[in-house]
Amino acid sequence: MKVIGMTTSSEAYIVERENPIRINEYLKIRDKNQGDLICETTKTHAYNRFMPLKPDSDMADTHVLEVLKDLGYDIDNEKIYIAKVRLLSEAPYPIETGSEVVVPEFDEIKDILIRTDDKKGLVLGAIKNTDELYKYTDEKYKDLFTMFEDKEEREQYELPAIFDLWSMKDYPHIGIFGGSGSGKSYGIRVFIEELMRLNIPTIVSDPHNEMSFESDDDRFKDKYTIFNVGVDAGIEFKDLSSFDLIYLLKSAGDLSDAQSSFIEMALEKNESADSFNTKIESLIELLEIGTSADIEKYIAENPGPEGNRISTLYKNYKRFVRSSNLSVIKAIRWRFKRIESTGIFNFTSREIINALKQSKTVVIRGEMRILLVYMSYILRSLYYMRRTYKDEHDGSAEHFFPPFVSVIDEAHNFAPKGDPRPSKAIIREIAQEGRKYGVFLALATQRPSILDDTTTAQLNSKFIFRTTRQTDIQTIKEETDISPDESARLPYLRSGNVFFSSAVMGRTMFIRIRKAISHQPKSENPFDELGMMKESMDEEIVEILDRFLPIKVLDLNIVMTELSKAGKGMDSKELIAFLDRKSGEGYYKKTETPFGDKYEKA
Repeated sequence: MKVIGMTTSSEAYIVERENPIRINEYLKIRDKNQGDLICETTKTHAYNRFMPLKPDSDMADTHVLEVLKDLGYDIDNEKIYIAKVRLLSEAPYPIETGSEVVVPEFDEIKDILIRTDDKKGLVLGAIKNTDELYKYTDEKYKDLFTMFEDKEEREQYELPAIFDLWSMKDYPHIGIFGGSGSGKSYGIRVFIEELMRLNIPTIVSDPHNEMSFESDDDRFKDKYTIFNVGVDAGIEFKDLSSFDLIYLLKSAGDLSDAQSSFIEMALEKNESADSFNTKIESLIELLEIGTSADIEKYIAENPGPEGNRISTLYKNYKRFVRSSNLSVIKAIRWRFKRIESTGIFNFTSREIINALKQSKTVVIRGEMRILLVYMSYILRSLYYMRRTYKDEHDGSAEHFFPPFVSVIDEAHNFAPKGDPRPSKAIIREIAQEGRKYGVFLALATQRPSILDDTTTAQLNSKFIFRTTRQTDIQTIKEETDISPDESARLPYLRSGNVFFSSAVMGRTMFIRIRKAISHQPKSENPFDELGMMKESMDEEIVEILDRFLPIKVLDLNIVMTELSKAGKGMDSKELIAFLDRKSGEGYYKKTETPFGDKYEKA
């Protein structure tokens, strides 16, 4: 292999006569003036006389054909391979044309590709097209995982792609981008498996109920626990400050300054949800009577039990009546009821906190609407627990609260661009300040273009799976060092292949995610579901029809009455159509009689 054509201090073209050059292959240029230069192929092309290489091709420059002739290539008769390469580190001078290109030794490239081992890093998969380097690598980098390619399992045969977990101290946050079917969810699974392997406390939002980690060897059995919001996890109301409650209610709808001010004034320390609700309902009842004067008049005109009841309410809440507005209180009630209806105040988060203290992975499930509410609360609570511990650190195990990673799928819902929802506020705060306290984010989304800009800018490392939307690709190009050639490949990446833009490495690597150890919950094909449901309904109807066999057309009214009682109502045309269909399937035998058709068991 040799360097050909015009070069720069970072890019060049190389040519090979015998063997195809693979995309994302690592090579070494022997530049006689600058020494050895490590590079990676970013684009490849095969040329023969039936596929003319034009001088204006993006794979070559105006001098390529001439250079190839000078180097002894018979461009009219033989097949040649041309690749575009990019240096991993920019050279002081343009690359010398004619320089020899070879495969580097492992020791020459080790520190560029692998910065840590499986003791301090997440083994996510394989660095593509490093099979030759793998043959000569250290034993500790071999046999770490299996791959799943072309519907087959394969033992590791390429260098491991290891994410340096300890580097998150300096490069704390991660973005995981990819469209539907790209392998993004699978990649998240592998990422979490590795966090569990290293016993890193992790909290995961799971809006699609995908994150369970059963495996054949039960290795994750005691490493994770699942909580469902409103079923076994929630918020202990008495622990809420007015600040917390304001943000919580904002999840159900924006709050005005007047509404926020009322909550700050009305919420008392250690108040229960029932007590707060009673206060709201009582105030609404009083304010519907009118002003303080109207209420006092009402009490005077109703001297019986009703007047006494209103008088008691007025004594308890007089100070709120004078400073409150009916529409303000009703708006708060609506938001409070909406949050309360989820069951979120019926449980606490103590078990979640304890699980994190035990270095477990905590999976939080619920409908997206509920998750938006709860994750806003729990992230804020956990972040400030960790922050308080670090700010007031006394070195005691008693008060220890660990650093943790928060993995948030569908992150564009939690921190959307242009939407001031509470979950975005805490995610943005962690993105900007979390590094100081050991709180880290891994945000996954199909739509990076609609993720909050401030948050996106703080994602130091990014995993980029197949992406097709041009707006998302443009965002990725702006936020990573991905090359134009690599971005052009994004819509066509195979599921499980991913560009890893690493802040630690200072460059983008092409990797394939390893085979997951745990089993992803099987999801039923919707068309199978449709068929099974239809079959089940047929069985229920047939069970009723079989009681009336043989069925004559004259008997249809009796049969329809019985079907209606069972909630399977049909008119005569529908019933005849059903009987005809089951006859066609061979279940019934249809016979013509002078009095109409007759159906009996086949």
